[in-house]
Amino acid sequence: MVHCKRRSFCVYPHDAACLCSTCVLEHTQGLSPLEVLDAIRQREQDLIARIGWVAHALADRPLIHTHGLWERFHHLDLEIRLPVSPEKRYALLAPVADAVTNGQRFAAGDEDYTLFSVPIRFIARDESARQVLRVVFPDPQGYFPDNPHCPPVWAEQVLQDL
Repeated sequence: MVHCKRRSFCVYPHDAACLCSTCVLEHTQGLSPLEVLDAIRQREQDLIARIGWVAHALADRPLIHTHGLWERFHHLDLEIRLPVSPEKRYALLAPVADAVTNGQRFAAGDEDYTLFSVPIRFIARDESARQVLRVVFPDPQGYFPDNPHCPPVWAEQVLQDL
């Protein structure tokens, strides 16, 4: 693992073959760190204007969250904390975010049975000085984190991240 050149912007280690947006722009287009940040901000603004939200997945932690839902739809942004690949987290987040863009509303304490073949729950969490709704999924046997049969790795969905 190596730290990216943007030490003042990024505190996470990046592997030499990192495919995060920042590293891809820097390596494939030869952009400076400030140009990379400007390009990412512009791309995100364009996505929010076009589809209403953008997702940030953290490769080194089991998190993904949205930006833009509050600004566009006055709905809390969404977050998922699951020990699956960033691509899988995105595949789980997108239908929920799209439901919000289509007028569906969710709040802490809600359960939804319409978006997936399993129920999902919503809990309030703080993320980077803002409140979000975390989408909580049952484990493969159908147990939610409040059930003693839920494996610890799935029960961690409800933890507050720092």
